[in-house]
Amino acid sequence: MYNLLKLISAIFLFAAACQGQPSNHIEPEVLKYHEDSISLLADTLPEFKNDPHVKETQGNQISGVVRTMMQDRDDNYWFGTQNGLCRYDGNQLLYFDIRDASGDKITIMAIDEDKHGNIWVGSTGGLVKFDGTYFSLYSEENGLVDNHIWAVEVDQNGTIWIGTYNGACTFDGTSFTPFTLPKGKKDSLRGVSSEYMVHSIMEDAQGSIWFGTNAGVCVYDGDTLKQYTTDHGLPSNFINSIIQNSGGGTWVSTAHDGIYTMNGDSFYKAIELYDLYGNSVGPIMLDRNDNMWFVANDTNVCNYDLRKLICYKRRGYFKSHKPFRFYEDNSGRIWSVGLLGAYRLERSEFVNVNREGPW
Repeated sequence: MYNLLKLISAIFLFAAACQGQPSNHIEPEVLKYHEDSISLLADTLPEFKNDPHVKETQGNQISGVVRTMMQDRDDNYWFGTQNGLCRYDGNQLLYFDIRDASGDKITIMAIDEDKHGNIWVGSTGGLVKFDGTYFSLYSEENGLVDNHIWAVEVDQNGTIWIGTYNGACTFDGTSFTPFTLPKGKKDSLRGVSSEYMVHSIMEDAQGSIWFGTNAGVCVYDGDTLKQYTTDHGLPSNFINSIIQNSGGGTWVSTAHDGIYTMNGDSFYKAIELYDLYGNSVGPIMLDRNDNMWFVANDTNVCNYDLRKLICYKRRGYFKSHKPFRFYEDNSGRIWSVGLLGAYRLERSEFVNVNREGPW
């Protein structure tokens, strides 16, 4: 009996000891910030001055560099800048002092919204979710493939597709899953480039996911991944962005060789830009009328309606603006954001929108 009691006691102590031992796997904590704890009124911040050597320079910009923008379903304007994230709600412009895991400021590269109204933000410090009250920051410690995010796309099923400096992954709200894309090459003509860089992600009407990468155009239909390269008519494998119009036509912008369109499994040059406009084309955007907006050779703002090409005159302060992205808001107004702030098309001219508006 004594030996039996001793055995039972030993088993109990061993089990208790095992339960008390720390696990080898510790789930990293997601950084969370309450909106009110990191919000700053624009009036309390110093002006974002631009190049003091340019006489037309205006101060008090939303930011000296605006990387991207989005208007949500409640008509709030979100701006992703070199100085972080800010929002205009129709009454005031608020800046959110979001920091990465090391406490450093972040640059915002991409913004999207899901069907529940959550705002998803890609930054140089990871993936940020805003649920209306809290900002949650997910990083490599939480399973993200890389902290430097260049593209974010919420698909029709609510899956978050993330393109980074070092590949792609998906996020279902709980965990990250790496998504393998072909290896490309570094673009020696860019300051930031890698073999697995993803510049853009787009979901088409059929639910297929398109990637603009340094390995060409990649398309995932839910079952298989197909890669399009110079073997299919592309001038190079350095792809900036991909768009589709309401009729299903596909266009891609290339880093150094203009805009190409897709016919079957082959690509053909879509627009003759000539040397006047240059051959480098950044992100392209289609408005609700299927007009294409893009910037050629870093500075020429162009509009193409499949019949004619219109480039807007570079005058005044807009002459020094370098567009990084075009956006159409909920009212159908066209915006251009980039180096030297934000601009909106008004009566055939782009006007500067700074902290005071005009909104």
